[in-house]
Amino acid sequence: MKVGVLGAGAVGAYVGCLIQHRGGAPVVLVGRQRLEDQVAQQGVVLETVGTAHACIRIPREDLRVTQDAGDLQGCDVVLVAVKTTATAAAAEQLAALARRGGFPKGALVLSLQNGVGNGAVLAAALEPHGVCVLTTMVNFNVVWSSYCDSLAAALHIRWASYPNPKP
Repeated sequence: MKVGVLGAGAVGAYVGCLIQHRGGAPVVLVGRQRLEDQVAQQGVVLETVGTAHACIRIPREDLRVTQDAGDLQGCDVVLVAVKTTATAAAAEQLAALARRGGFPKGALVLSLQNGVGNGAVLAAALEPHGVCVLTTMVNFNVVWSSYCDSLAAALHIRWASYPNPKP
């Protein structure tokens, strides 16, 4: 299985990198230049909290990072994590790829976005081309703590939601 993330900012990169780390599936991260630059230096560090606190390091050679949504070709699953205002453009990029046969039969797109109606926009563009769309919820927050640090040795994203205490 091949997984792609369109809109690999803090949430998209975090989830995509966890899939890469835990699932072993090849992951393509589509994001901005800063994502490429920081991953190219020394990879990614994901930091979790709570009883399962860990720092997960993913070497740069284990990740495919690009700015070209066309590199999502062949993905079985695509996570869309763009801002709501970019949803229509993301839907069109993915639909153009689907029209060219760029996704395998049964491909799935998951909307990992805040806001109402993002899933419907994606579904309207993609389902006519045989791509199933599911709206999901991100119930946690992460912080791209190296975003403003141009000297950071690696992309560093940390979990910023603390687990609820047990009653």
